Amino acid sequence: MGEVLTNQHTVGWYGIIGSGTLLLIATWRLTAHLWGWCPGVINRAAEGPRAEGWTMRRAFHLLLFIAMFLETLGYAEFIGLPLAASDEMSEKVGYGLLEIFGRCNFEFGAYSVATSLWFLTIKSSRAGQGIDSLSNDHFYQHGLCRKFYCLPATIVVAFLGLSIHSIIVFASLYNSDYDTLHDWKENSHLHKVHLVAEGCWWTIHGILVLFCAWLMYQRLLALPSYQDLAVTVKTNIVTRMLVTILTCAACYIVRGGMIILARVSLSDDDDDDFENGGKWWIIAMWVPTLFPSILLLYAFRRIERGPSWIDGVSLETQEVLGDPKPPQLIWQEFKRILYDSNDEVSESSPFDYETYDTDFEDSEIIKPATERKKSNGSNSLISFSFPTDESLFQSSQF
Repeated sequence: MGEVLTNQHTVGWYGIIGSGTLLLIATWRLTAHLWGWCPGVINRAAEGPRAEGWTMRRAFHLLLFIAMFLETLGYAEFIGLPLAASDEMSEKVGYGLLEIFGRCNFEFGAYSVATSLWFLTIKSSRAGQGIDSLSNDHFYQHGLCRKFYCLPATIVVAFLGLSIHSIIVFASLYNSDYDTLHDWKENSHLHKVHLVAEGCWWTIHGILVLFCAWLMYQRLLALPSYQDLAVTVKTNIVTRMLVTILTCAACYIVRGGMIILARVSLSDDDDDDFENGGKWWIIAMWVPTLFPSILLLYAFRRIERGPSWIDGVSLETQEVLGDPKPPQLIWQEFKRILYDSNDEVSESSPFDYETYDTDFEDSEIIKPATERKKSNGSNSLISFSFPTDESLFQSSQF
């Protein structure tokens, strides 16, 4: 198998099949997140409007889509797709699209967004706040929460730094005077620094994901109902919850180690290209791409719902219910009720519902009934008075 994967034509076809499949799935899910509708949870037939604007799930799908698109182009160069005027320049451009921009830039960015979303989900969860024996007050008052949950920001900063450095490395590759890609790898100091930085950050990323899994497990233990479950039920819950996170962490750490080994191989006297062997393609490229991508695409498949959508209620029911009324309108309608109930004769009420003026003075609406009866020619002696301070009614949660 290792000898087969040294043939670039074979590697190209395998890569196109894997990356192309992920590209199609990412395109489908990105389209659904951008223009799709939310299926109901309680009622599967119910649908609702999606959330507007950019969300972290949409950012993940977009970055993964770009990564798979660039990697598919890079693999296509292996089977003869010309990306530049000469074969040597086409090989350099293909390497840049596949391993510099595709793997280091956009793929790392997509996984960074997923890790940040996990941390934010744990932070906003209601399944307890403490870690181990720490109480909730101790957890927050001593700043442990801020220390733990600032870790996603570190990954995002690393992604931005690697993106800038990737552009610099690709510019160096494109404008280099070396005849072949192998010569540039052997002699470029910038490339060696890039391999060390990328390998270290992939490894750190995997360690942070492991820490995220530990936080998630601690939150699960904080649930009172979790302690009363059977062992088999607990095992199923933990397996479903942690299998994706642990798999992603393992893939990130393995990829980081392989990239560091690629840097070490450049210092050896061996002329073999470590980045073109069977172990490299399987362990460093394909496995850390396929497994996390498939698991994350499934984990983030659900479309974000709009804030006005009621879960489990169909659109027809929502149209009947209507949107919530603002407090100002509720106050105006309350004044109408006061006006008619004070008048006690709804048919002869001077209040015109159709041509009601919203700027009508409160003193003209809420006043003793005898005054309004006199203005209408009535001799009723019934008199009621109501408070005119709107704050008394605004405090009633209208």
